[in-house]
Amino acid sequence: MNNRNKVSRLLERLFPERQFFLRSRGKVGYIRLGRNVQIACASLAMVAVTWIGFTSVSFFVLGDWLEQKDAEISRGQVAYRDLLYEIAEFHGRFDDIIISLKKNQSHLSSLVESASRRLTLEDMRTEGSRSVASKAATTRVRAVHDALNSGLRELEGALQFISGRNEALENNLGQTESRLRAVVAEHRRVQAERSELKARVGKLEGDLQQVANLLTETDLEREQVTQMRDQLASNLTSLQDQMLELSDRNQALEEILGLTETELNRYITKYSRVTDDRDQLHNRVEALEGRLIGLQNNQQELLTRLTKRTVDNIAEVENMIAIADLDVDQLLKRLGDTGGQGIGGPFIPLSTYAGSADGPDDGLEMQQIALDHNISRWEALQKVVRQLPITAPIDHYWVSSRFGKRRDPVNKRWSRHEGLDMVSRHRTPVMAPAPGIVTFIGWKGRYG
Repeated sequence: MNNRNKVSRLLERLFPERQFFLRSRGKVGYIRLGRNVQIACASLAMVAVTWIGFTSVSFFVLGDWLEQKDAEISRGQVAYRDLLYEIAEFHGRFDDIIISLKKNQSHLSSLVESASRRLTLEDMRTEGSRSVASKAATTRVRAVHDALNSGLRELEGALQFISGRNEALENNLGQTESRLRAVVAEHRRVQAERSELKARVGKLEGDLQQVANLLTETDLEREQVTQMRDQLASNLTSLQDQMLELSDRNQALEEILGLTETELNRYITKYSRVTDDRDQLHNRVEALEGRLIGLQNNQQELLTRLTKRTVDNIAEVENMIAIADLDVDQLLKRLGDTGGQGIGGPFIPLSTYAGSADGPDDGLEMQQIALDHNISRWEALQKVVRQLPITAPIDHYWVSSRFGKRRDPVNKRWSRHEGLDMVSRHRTPVMAPAPGIVTFIGWKGRYG
């Protein structure tokens, strides 16, 4: 609580409510700046100063970052050119392999045709020689076939190796192209930032030119100061003579100063004592303010509880009177007491006064007024309750005949009974249910 109060007082001291008066065409108005608005403006100013400092630092840091990005882009371009050269070399090798395969295929096909021709010629020979030749031809054909199969298998392995190498190169090429596109996009963004930085640098160069002009003016002023310094040097000699005269006076003043210092130390001691007393009084005032706030809170809580209890009692009495089908306001008017207060005077709104729209302790004063009004109404209702016949005139009884339709006890005919017959023991005391004045004693016609 104490820390919160100290912070609140500090904010009130730093950011008091300020009003700017404006006068135009004979009319006077004002603009009020509250504490929250002033705190918001101060916060925006701090944010602006922080942002200016951040941009100034980031300008120098961004130059190194741009150089690193340029180096990465150049390395990526070199790697991309090397990869393209390697791909072109592999494509050349692949074309050479395909050409050699085609040549081998044509050579093998010519060998097969020549072998088939030889077999046909040997079939025309004799049967004996044909069997021997056929066996030799078969052996040669099988050897050629095996050689062809082994060559084809080697070619298929080479083709598979080349196709796998080609796929790997294509994948590497795709990755390199994607990386290159990303690097190019980054390069474009960096170029845009570089152009923006160049614009800023141009502006800074203009500022530097202005500073250079100011330095030139400063050099001119320096020359003037040099001339003045020479003049002051000539004046200094005369001042030295005067200083010799003043030294004698200085000794006398030192004696006076010693006495003054003694007196000053005495006053400083008194001031320190007064300061300590002031701090103690300040602490006591803060403690008393805290106790006063606590007392005000307790008083407000007590008023709230009394108001609630009074309102509950008023509602209970009004409900009791309402059960008897009576008008509370009419009864209060007959008694001449409506529970109001003797408060008068013309209505003057608070807005006519300068300052705040609310008076001091306005809420507490309004609670007191409401409590006084409720207590006055409750006292008036107590008077009404004391004068109403809301209890029976005897203590122990039973009802022999109720109000309304009944058979007459004498002639046994249906009749209207405008009363309530209560029966009790003989000589039971009958009491008045409410204060009043007896206006008649004796027989009253049919009522007895």
